[in-house]
Order: sequence, then C-alpha cells, then structure tokens
Amino acid sequence: MIYQILGAYFEDDCADELTNDPILTAVLAKNALASQPTLSRFFNRLDDTTLNQFYDLMRRFRKVVYSIKKPEMILLALDSTLLLSKHSIASPERQWIYQAVTISSA
Repeated sequence: MIYQILGAYFEDDCADELTNDPILTAVLAKNALASQPTLSRFFNRLDDTTLNQFYDLMRRFRKVVYSIKKPEMILLALDSTLLLSKHSIASPERQWIYQAVTISSA
C-alpha cells in the first residue's frame, strides 16, 4: 500500500490494476500484491493511532526523498466539490476557488 501511494495511486480501486504489476511485485519480492477488497478492509480499520503512525511514516519517506532532490515547487490541488456554500458555483463569491495560484520559492 505504501508503494501504491508513493506511485501516486491514492484510491483502493487502483490496487486491482497493481495486483500483478511486474515492477512492484519484483521490488517487493511477491507473486501478487493486495487486492482492492483487502486494501478497503485495511482502510476501514484505521484508527487515530494507526493514522498517526502512517502520517509519521509518510513524513519520513518525504524527508528521505527530499534529501535526494528537493522539489522546486509543490502543487496543491483543491477540490471544491464538497465545499459547503450557499452560493452557486458561478457566483463571484466562489470564483476564487477556480483561480490558479502559483507560489514560487525563488
């Protein structure tokens, strides 16, 4: 699952495509990887302690990766579909959501 996330496959549905992925199975020395139902059951059992441990692990991975090559920029993609608002999508009050913002560290 961690390699799946590092490969930018964030949904448990992606596991079905990766179950027999030749690169991941070779790296992990496995015949097959966890299926989507297995990952779904794992995600459903997560509690606060497990999430904090997972967060710490991902933070350590980022630290290792960034020590090799620090990114020039980080892209934050915000999804407004679940944003609660009394305004319609086309209203001026919500237009800020749809504007692209670039932040440079230069």
